[in-house]
Amino acid sequence: MKKSVKVIATYLGERRSYPKTTAEVAVMLDGVIDREFTINPGCPMDTVIVYNYEPLDGIETIENKLLSLDGQTTKTGVFHVLKRENRGLSFGAFSAAFDSFDYDYWAFTEDDKILLPIDGYYAVAIEQLQDPTVGFVAFIRAFDFPGSAHRRHCQGGCGVTRKDVL
Repeated sequence: MKKSVKVIATYLGERRSYPKTTAEVAVMLDGVIDREFTINPGCPMDTVIVYNYEPLDGIETIENKLLSLDGQTTKTGVFHVLKRENRGLSFGAFSAAFDSFDYDYWAFTEDDKILLPIDGYYAVAIEQLQDPTVGFVAFIRAFDFPGSAHRRHCQGGCGVTRKDVL
């Protein structure tokens, strides 16, 4: 059986938009983590949380909680926590996970992207990826930015792909 993983990039410091503070990040992460224990992705799937670390005041409690997840069993797999220097933001986190683990199917998302809590979501994406003309199944619809130079894109690069595409 092919191995699947969901990579979630996180950062505990202040941000430009919600969640702006460490306290807001902590609340949001509780929901993200809870979904990994309760939602069935429809196939065996590990979860890797890539913690983009910076030495900050006031993060000890949430940091310890995050690090304690490593090795815990989820609904269909196991948690891994990868602590790394905060370089490259989410895409740096995604790259670090890809370089550190070996899976056949890769889902990438950010901690502030709320995915629909639908059982079987990952299996549906894998099914779509069986078509050799499909290389990426987005979790979030493509966005247009009217009046902007930004072209339509998959927000945050959140979605599922195959190792051979990466």
